[in-house]
Amino acid sequence: MLNYRPVKGAEVSVAIGGVTCPVEGTGEVELEFYKNGECEIITLLNILYSPKLKLNLISGSKIDKAGHNFVCNKNILNVYHKDGHKLFYAKRQGGLYYVTPNYHKNVKSKVSNRNLKSNVNISSISVNDLNVWHKRYCHINTKYIVNTSNNKSVNGLPNFKSDYINCEPCKIAKSKRKTFKPIGKIRSNKPLELLHMDLCGPIQKVAIGGYCYFLTITDDYSRKVNVYPVKEKRDVFKCFRSHQNRVERYLNSKTISIRTDNGLEFCNSEFEVLLEEQGIKVERTNTYTPEQNGVSERYNYTAMDCVKAMLNDSCVGNHFWVEALFCFTYAWNRVCHGKQKLTPFELFCGNKPSVKHLKIFGAAAFWGVPKQQRRKLDMRAKKGIMVGYAQRTRGYRIWLPSDRKIIESINVNFDEDVGDRSGAVLDPPKTVSLKFDNPASNTDSDQESNKSYSDSDDSSVKSEFKMKTTSGTSKSGESQSVSPYEIFSR
Repeated sequence: MLNYRPVKGAEVSVAIGGVTCPVEGTGEVELEFYKNGECEIITLLNILYSPKLKLNLISGSKIDKAGHNFVCNKNILNVYHKDGHKLFYAKRQGGLYYVTPNYHKNVKSKVSNRNLKSNVNISSISVNDLNVWHKRYCHINTKYIVNTSNNKSVNGLPNFKSDYINCEPCKIAKSKRKTFKPIGKIRSNKPLELLHMDLCGPIQKVAIGGYCYFLTITDDYSRKVNVYPVKEKRDVFKCFRSHQNRVERYLNSKTISIRTDNGLEFCNSEFEVLLEEQGIKVERTNTYTPEQNGVSERYNYTAMDCVKAMLNDSCVGNHFWVEALFCFTYAWNRVCHGKQKLTPFELFCGNKPSVKHLKIFGAAAFWGVPKQQRRKLDMRAKKGIMVGYAQRTRGYRIWLPSDRKIIESINVNFDEDVGDRSGAVLDPPKTVSLKFDNPASNTDSDQESNKSYSDSDDSSVKSEFKMKTTSGTSKSGESQSVSPYEIFSR
């Protein structure tokens, strides 16, 4: 950097989501471009030096403001001087345009050129973009994300100052005439004092595995949600018993009361006998008055809106709605709601979660095939799509269209480019049968440990749950094909 001048207290906005990074100095950078064997040097003025940026960014708006011109054709962006002389060109890679110049060597500066990356990104999009995190959080309200960021309630979330974004899938999926009335204050003082329960469905599109309903159980104190897909209403009792046994063992506490509507899945002799034997108080709503079960109803409303937005944004078929629901619930439990300063996960489990590992639902995923499953001429990776977070292993759930199955693995690389949704080609024909085993277990692997995701990079995500993998684990431990809904949402 030439003519470097240190500055203090300055910031630069690097993303349309309102993210800022500190600026330590200003100066000039000389770039070398070779044209027809001749070297041409272009000097960039008023460069802001921010060591926290992972890419060197060129402001397209400032180039335009200076009177220069852009011509884009077939993934090539040409930049011309206002006198018509061509300055340089950039190639499109994913959703960004990259310039690959040489840095002029005859420069003496307090900032070493070795610290500068060779790729210069002329777009303002970055991993700190609120739009990206809005998608990683499964289209959750951006006010919740900004609140979580400001309160530092999770690890790995950047700082945001503005909660405004323009998300077309949300506008399409969440359009409504008016908002719901406020749900009301939290009534309980600790987890399991009150559980809100509701059954949503039937969903017109039957999910993989034959599920057309889902049961939601919300803890009133923490507002942590557990989701259970069910095929028939009579399966609700079995799901509740499984949930009750697990959370009561984890918290070493008993369920005090539950609130439900008057559906037959809750009002039957089997349920009544259980509640009577265990001394659990039950609160019923009045007939045709779902507002009295507002906590569950509101979650169902919000969840289905976000699921529709996720499916629309990723171009994944509607039969993946349960996977999208699990992915949304996973993110929902890791964001502060309303004016809360702690996430539902921390209020329930007692430790702060990390969100560094979150990825956009529907992002292209490249799964590293274990060498035990490859031949000499086989490719080292297979392309799939990210459909959630691993429930039996550490890592992610990846749908492989070539194998027609879902695997769980940590050896995955992602392409979160918003303009390249791999899900567009993954909707299987109706005549093709999907390779899934029948569900073998109805356990939720959520609150099995107080250990949260560590602050590692995306290539070494650690599990926040101490889980013992039973059937389906490969000898290499790399990945395994599992039934998509053997373990319910976390």
